[in-house]
Amino acid sequence: MLHNGIEYGDIQLICAACHLMLALGMARKEMAQEFDVSNKGVLEAFLIEIPHNFLNRDVEG
Repeated sequence: MLHNGIEYGDIQLICAACHLMLALGMARKEMAQEFDVSNKGVLEAFLIEIPHNFLNRDVEG
């Protein structure tokens, strides 16, 4: 149960980061780049890879 609680906390932080970047007027590609930068080395995690991949998708086509 503790692991799930930590994971839900991580997801909430990712959502808050997305909301903040949207409020700052960042484009999807810029947001994806920020997630890519933060997903390197020791901090690399699948939960950060998900929004990066989602934001990098082509929504026009």
